[in-house]
Amino acid sequence: MFSLIRSKIHLRIVQLFVATSGLLFAGHSFAVCSTGNQQYTVQVPLQAATFSAGEDFPVGSNIRVQQVRGYTAVPVTCTNSGAYSRMSLSGGTLYPGQSNIYQTGINGLGVRFRNPYENKYYPFNTTWVGIYSPDGWLVFTIELVKMGPITAGTVNSALFPQVRIDAIDADNNPTRVAWHTITGGFTLQTPTCTTPNFNWDLGTTNTTLLRNQGDASVWVDTPVTLTGCSTFLGNNSNGSYTQYNIQGFNSGSVSQSGSIAPNKLTMTLTPNTSAIDSVNGIVALDNTATASGFGVQLASKQSGTYVAQNLAGNMVVTPTVGDSSGSVRFPLGARIIRTSDSVQGGSIKTSLTYTINYQ
Repeated sequence: MFSLIRSKIHLRIVQLFVATSGLLFAGHSFAVCSTGNQQYTVQVPLQAATFSAGEDFPVGSNIRVQQVRGYTAVPVTCTNSGAYSRMSLSGGTLYPGQSNIYQTGINGLGVRFRNPYENKYYPFNTTWVGIYSPDGWLVFTIELVKMGPITAGTVNSALFPQVRIDAIDADNNPTRVAWHTITGGFTLQTPTCTTPNFNWDLGTTNTTLLRNQGDASVWVDTPVTLTGCSTFLGNNSNGSYTQYNIQGFNSGSVSQSGSIAPNKLTMTLTPNTSAIDSVNGIVALDNTATASGFGVQLASKQSGTYVAQNLAGNMVVTPTVGDSSGSVRFPLGARIIRTSDSVQGGSIKTSLTYTINYQ
């Protein structure tokens, strides 16, 4: 009697446990995303090249851009609604004060990653899940961006993060779609030139030839020629980029999209005396000149014609990409000009300071 009661109690407990377990299992379903084994993990080498950007290259502008095309289409299906795509960055060393720009090993140069399909910078999420195409969601750009004063050097891609594309199910579980490790590097050069002093003789003229205000002597070529320049290698600041199409674990085809932007040198002129007419490039004589009622007019020489140089503006020279001649010439001209009704003959002397900006 006693043993039979125990058996019944035991049986009821087991039955209750089994029934409860069945209810728990039946009440829970798993959200799953699948890629059909089409996901991939690859290495993406930075294409070896040397680019140049000067100290006056705008902060926030891209110096080097490489666009990466996906390897193959990756179809993703998820069993439940609520799945999404996560474009993330794993590892790497962040640039100080930034949340999505990373260090490169070169002072003043950072790296960021952009999805051109949606024109967003990594990391970001999107509600889209489906077929990730090589020319769509799997495309990303590697952008080397100026963050501050730059020093020349070689980029260290070991500081870069891994670029990841994952499908995230409704339970927040990731499924790998495509992971990319950036390898290799490239060299960044900062263009510089020697900036010598120049002295020019504007010749001799006669007050009888310059009878009225605005009368002037003949133009004299007074070019500013910079020497000792490094090779001008250009950059991708104009939207050009290197195209890399993934074809294997660490291999791919390479092409160039658009022409590389040439470096730009800008010269500004500042009178060491004063400007009589800044718009027309006329400057006053200095206190060592013995003549009076005259000034010196400056002009840029354009296709053989002298055009008065606005002192509030500048002169720009863009050396050809790859120019290794070692010199850059700003075609400047000058002449004597009468600036007053009352004049006195004597020596004509003045000076200006020229400033070169490199981009």
